[in-house]
Amino acid sequence: MHLKSLLVSLFTLCVAAGASIGGAMACDALNGTTTYDSKFAMVGDPFQGGNWSNAANGKAWIQRTLKAPVNLFGVYLGSGGSDITTDNVRIKVSARLTTGAWKTLVEVAGADVERPISGSGNMVAPVTVRFANIKVNALRVDMTGNGWFSLDRSMFFVEGCSGH
Repeated sequence: MHLKSLLVSLFTLCVAAGASIGGAMACDALNGTTTYDSKFAMVGDPFQGGNWSNAANGKAWIQRTLKAPVNLFGVYLGSGGSDITTDNVRIKVSARLTTGAWKTLVEVAGADVERPISGSGNMVAPVTVRFANIKVNALRVDMTGNGWFSLDRSMFFVEGCSGH
């Protein structure tokens, strides 16, 4: 097994086991300025295994503008989506390349990612996506659908971070 794949697999296990309380390993390379449409609650760093939930119906977004560009090679989407129903739900994880263009990394439509809901809908297991290094300077998660939205236990895999 390739060393990078092994490290990602081990780190994914750590995220699944402990990040729900915001306890994932911190990566200074992912520090930056976080903006969002609204906030109901935030525990830990939502870009490093913590939780963020918004307080607006219909759509939500959260963005991290990094202090410096990083080499990103993967994403783990642990939990996310709407709290009411998965009708018309869409979760899109993107990164802004250093050229200024945005690149979609993960997109889930018509389902929440392992998130409890009060109504009915479709659920999918956590999503891990790996790819060749891309140099990025911002990360963003957009969600649309019904109800309030949450992002939880999600990670961005960056070259040079312990455990990534």
